[in-house]
Amino acid sequence: MISLAATETRVEVIDAQIHIWEENRHGRPWQADFARTRGVFLNAGPAETAERSIAAMDTVGVDVAVLTSFLLYPDASYEMASIAKYPGRFVLSLQVDLMDPNPAETLRRHMDQTRLVAIRIAFLDRSGRANYELMRSPQFEAWLQACAAKNLPIMMALAGHVQLIAPVASTHPDNVFVIDHLGLPQPPTRTLPTNAFEGLDDVLRLSDHANIGIKLTGAPTLSREPFPFADITEPVTRLVRAFGKERIMWGSDFTRTRALHDYRAALHYLTESAAFTIEEKKWLLGRAFRTFLGMTR
Repeated sequence: MISLAATETRVEVIDAQIHIWEENRHGRPWQADFARTRGVFLNAGPAETAERSIAAMDTVGVDVAVLTSFLLYPDASYEMASIAKYPGRFVLSLQVDLMDPNPAETLRRHMDQTRLVAIRIAFLDRSGRANYELMRSPQFEAWLQACAAKNLPIMMALAGHVQLIAPVASTHPDNVFVIDHLGLPQPPTRTLPTNAFEGLDDVLRLSDHANIGIKLTGAPTLSREPFPFADITEPVTRLVRAFGKERIMWGSDFTRTRALHDYRAALHYLTESAAFTIEEKKWLLGRAFRTFLGMTR
């Protein structure tokens, strides 16, 4: 836990998204096509193992991190082993294969074996290319039904395409959706647009759907200024005011953004901000994640 400002108010900090991985090696090789699309952060330093991540979390004051599996490996076995090895420090958001013939069984198996708090759908093929036509597929519908039956939230990578989730959220009120990365394209895997917040109005319109939340993961990557990234304060504030503190969740994604800024900056731009009250920060830093996603301790 960290203290906010000079108040000594202690708050739980949950990082809503990080990735972990091991060095590319024989016996546990990376998926080559996907690794090529993510080399900008995979090769930015040593592998971000569970041990390195915990050390970083302890340094900045993060209590729990959500391990988001990704297509670097064909399964989430490393994340699951890390959760078992470090109980209380990690939980899992499982990136799923939309073509999985039995979503209900996949959810049951992972929920039995690890602390699964959400699934993640990125609409990516194995090379990392997006295909949003899959949102109209029977396979996507099967995942929606399976997650609703298990009360399991769905994280979604929809950068630049957030409007696609609005009709889904309307017709599936029993599902909970959380949009990754403010719903906006972000460096380092994408080029920073001239107007980094060009799509923000589309995101704000989603606030009318009570079953949609937003992750602030990677927000500082949208800044053109050094820490404390003052130029993102106004758009982040608009998000919080639109959705309410109960549906906005801080996350660093520092393992993806490590070539752009360090973990401390990814957290303290928010903790040191004068734009939010102490109460709002408590929600943004952890309480919203626990309540909106129904995450028990």
